[in-house]
Amino acid sequence: MAAHFVVVGGGLTGLSAAFALARSGHKVTVLEKDNFDYDSDGGVCRMSPNMSKIFFQWGYEDRLRQIAVKSNYTIFTGYNNNEILGSHTWDEEYLFETGGDFIFAHNADLRRLVFELAAQAGATIRSKTEAKSIDMVTNQVTLASGETISADAFIGADGLHGICRKAVLNGQPDKVKPTGLVMYNGLASGKEVRADPELAKMWESPNLYVSCGNLRAALQFPLGGTDDYAIQVYVPDNGSRLPPTRQEFLSAIGDARPAVRKCVSMATRITKLPVEDRAHIEDWIHEDGPLLLLGGAAHPYPPGAIQTGGVSLEDAGLLGKLFSHLSSADQIPSFLYAFQDLREKRCRDIQQQELNIVQLITLPDGPHQQGRDAKMKTNYAKGLSVFHGDEGELAEQWEVNRITFTYDPEDDADNWWIQWGALRERSKNNPTESKPIEIPVQQVGVYV
Repeated sequence: MAAHFVVVGGGLTGLSAAFALARSGHKVTVLEKDNFDYDSDGGVCRMSPNMSKIFFQWGYEDRLRQIAVKSNYTIFTGYNNNEILGSHTWDEEYLFETGGDFIFAHNADLRRLVFELAAQAGATIRSKTEAKSIDMVTNQVTLASGETISADAFIGADGLHGICRKAVLNGQPDKVKPTGLVMYNGLASGKEVRADPELAKMWESPNLYVSCGNLRAALQFPLGGTDDYAIQVYVPDNGSRLPPTRQEFLSAIGDARPAVRKCVSMATRITKLPVEDRAHIEDWIHEDGPLLLLGGAAHPYPPGAIQTGGVSLEDAGLLGKLFSHLSSADQIPSFLYAFQDLREKRCRDIQQQELNIVQLITLPDGPHQQGRDAKMKTNYAKGLSVFHGDEGELAEQWEVNRITFTYDPEDDADNWWIQWGALRERSKNNPTESKPIEIPVQQVGVYV
């Protein structure tokens, strides 16, 4: 059966979901309130193997590599000095096991790529088309123009502040706990970076530099495609939500080491976002009908998180694979609830991991920070990875990385179909064969 899906939101999440669903044979309409003005997007993406391998599996490895740069090496330094604390190399054997690579790219280039993929797969993509409200009693979305669109199911990919998350929450509070940090993001011109002798050495190899300090941390890395160098800095939150200036950025970074300060002094397209710890919402699906939240609308991550894009592509891959098995409209609720069941724990765990990483690299000066640095330095002196060892936060992070990076969403969907979906369909079609298969309510999906 070919169902009609309306995807609200034309970012990376919405477009990748549109591609995955259209690729599975469904009719898809994407609604995006803005123009697809990619050149104005100064966001960046550090892609971990679980994200890049989805592009590889979809058959677009060559296209991805044209707009990205591969990185295998991470260097940890002090925040206000050039002392090397430690390093880590992502060796080829490990990457082969994960099925992907570590890749740096512009958000704009990734959005442009998935836009093309979704359009080529047959999705209808409408720009400057704002969804004003969504009604799950009538299964309709109403546009700012007054036009209404009906569908078999709706995908809410319009982010943290979009209408879909608000509709699912239905007046419930969106609980937020500030961490006391904000992240500044900026882009430095590759030409300017290469003109500086110190920064030129950093540019020569596509490494990730992480500077760890007292309630501050900086990340620096090159980008594929356009000739840019990314600078992201976590600093204490001063409470201001005005558009940031370069002077404000320079003031916020404090006594950062010269390589960080130089990049910030070159930064353009500067943004600033608070680092927040958001409580998990109980339901990703509207209580009255087939509206499913995806990506940041369901599970927002802190700015700068390496898994923001990866989890969005995982959502898309799993959703498309689940709905490749659709044969009748009455399966839609069970597939949507299966999606949340399969994704919820992983997404919650990753959110906590990302917050832990920010906390680890911004530790305040003191015994905890000294222990972290001492462990890194000891390993570095021995030529070992910062993650080497059998215990401690760094060793735990290594095991977390291994589990996170080797995950395959399509395998997850296939396993669910074999264990639950197909058995349930057979029991429906052959009622006298045996006792019907019973599936937990949250997996079947019941709209009350």
